[in-house]
Amino acid sequence: MRTTTIAALGFGLAITAQGAENPRVYVNRENFTDLAVLLRAEALATHIMATAGVELEWRGSRPAGADRLSERLTVVIDFKRAESAHDHPGALAYARPYEGVHIVMLFDRLENSSAGSSLKASILAHVMAHEITHALQGFERHSATGVMKAHWDESDYASMLRRPLPFTAEDIDLIQRGLRARRGMVSVSLPE
Repeated sequence: MRTTTIAALGFGLAITAQGAENPRVYVNRENFTDLAVLLRAEALATHIMATAGVELEWRGSRPAGADRLSERLTVVIDFKRAESAHDHPGALAYARPYEGVHIVMLFDRLENSSAGSSLKASILAHVMAHEITHALQGFERHSATGVMKAHWDESDYASMLRRPLPFTAEDIDLIQRGLRARRGMVSVSLPE
């Protein structure tokens, strides 16, 4: 029998199951040049996702030659340079939410910004949380405010330095629904 606990959050409720499998995030770090920024971003993204009742398990690159991962809650983050200004214009990353596994971080756009390392880590954390949410929800959807806002403005970036942007109650509900659906899956296929 599965025991269910309710975690009260400052802006809503999230239901999590004890002993339930947590999302595993494989990060292909070799292209990202500032490991300190990346590690701070992973820690903050963990905190952001925890506010939605999600515990992330960070892993290194997925094993070479692996074509299938049995984990139902697998997300793979790759870092690449934008091929041109037309490669997802204005975006720092993109997910393939209907596939539910792959996220591509266009890290050169963040590295080339004039932001200091604290702001870069905070922005990267928010981008990771935003894209992981798309993957877990399984579709492309944005909120009017917070982490899942389609385009952050200067006020949002300033807020990120003080405290993480929040999820809306609807964001949390959709994340939890997506997690329940994904926990029911048998395996995830990853293309080579």
